[in-house]
Amino acid sequence: MKASFLCGAIMLLLVPAGWAQEANQTKPDFSGTWLLVRGSIRVDVTFGSPAVAFGRTFTITQDATTLTIAAEAHFYPFGPRTYRLDGVWTIEPIRESLRDAYEDMFNGRVLVPSFMKTKASWNGRSLALVMSSDLPNTEVTRALRLDEAGLLTIDSTLPRELPLTSVYKKQ
Repeated sequence: MKASFLCGAIMLLLVPAGWAQEANQTKPDFSGTWLLVRGSIRVDVTFGSPAVAFGRTFTITQDATTLTIAAEAHFYPFGPRTYRLDGVWTIEPIRESLRDAYEDMFNGRVLVPSFMKTKASWNGRSLALVMSSDLPNTEVTRALRLDEAGLLTIDSTLPRELPLTSVYKKQ
């Protein structure tokens, strides 16, 4: 009985220490300019050609509270996206001039959202980025993680598409 009590007391002391260690785990800094690693895209392309997360090259700036991604216009047509790192949605209206330009470019046949909403949340050392708009079926989720070699792996989930993994190296 004394042995089981002692074992239980030790466990009560060790469990909070493990929680504290997990809470104090340092978050990676994804800042830098990233270049797609040739041949690194992993997706079942049975139904079409694969895309990449943010194009062939993109830049991330990160501080303690935000992460901003600037990518090729094809992948981020509404300009750089800034994500708050606290898991709260940020809603940004789309500028009318940009909406007009896209509608003109496609002769008014393109649906352009009136706003974009973004959020980021940590899951251990992985950062999940979510972007959506007021149009149906537009939620895109990307999970960013750095490996031991410093490569950035991005797992993407897009509407009506198969999951996609892209790997980048820092320039």
